[in-house]
Amino acid sequence: MKRGKQTCRILKEIRKQIADANDIEFITSECQFKGDCLGTCPKCESEVHYLEQQLKHRQMLGKAITLFGLSAGAIALNAAEHVTVEPNINTGMRTEQMNNMRANSVEETVLIGNTITPKPKLNKKKKSKEATDSEDTTLMGMVEQQPSFPGGQAVMMEWIANHLRYPKQYVEGGVTGKVIVQFTVDIKGRTRDAVIARSLDSLCDREAIRLVLSMPRWNPGTLNGKKLPVKYTLPISFKY
Repeated sequence: MKRGKQTCRILKEIRKQIADANDIEFITSECQFKGDCLGTCPKCESEVHYLEQQLKHRQMLGKAITLFGLSAGAIALNAAEHVTVEPNINTGMRTEQMNNMRANSVEETVLIGNTITPKPKLNKKKKSKEATDSEDTTLMGMVEQQPSFPGGQAVMMEWIANHLRYPKQYVEGGVTGKVIVQFTVDIKGRTRDAVIARSLDSLCDREAIRLVLSMPRWNPGTLNGKKLPVKYTLPISFKY
């Protein structure tokens, strides 16, 4: 267990260094996992997924992505593989080398809370469509296909730009910054259960929640060919 916790701390520091190198706000906390965490507990996986999303966002904006002193595979760990951090790697790993990152990384985590909640078993004869919609929201695991905005990330960014309402109170004087929203994409592609993971201002927070909940239906995540709810993290920038 001691070795596992040490590995977890090292990987947290690696993620923090990557975030700092790419000007990504990244707040980490001590792992509370009771078992022998190798950097693949639910808390660690949620940090990995947030960092991946931020790096993808920067790449979409045409910004260079820098990984310092490690292989891309060390950013996000496959739960079934041994962890390896490679020394003396070129410190200037750039955008074009990020295309293969996802193949080496942990898949999208279905994260509800901080505990693993097994999916309840129901009698198939009694299982209704409504039950399917709700019970899967407590499932935690790894998805094969992440939920995606219809048309892709670029279309989503354009949709956000066209539908974001900057609070009128701040038109003069201006409040700028970023709100981070966590929400669930359910099996029907609806966005729901939106919460603020990082606040900017009460008005901006409310607008970010409104924006997320008004999104068109996404393509839901899947596991073993079955649709399931997936928790998603999205940064929304407010600039005037």
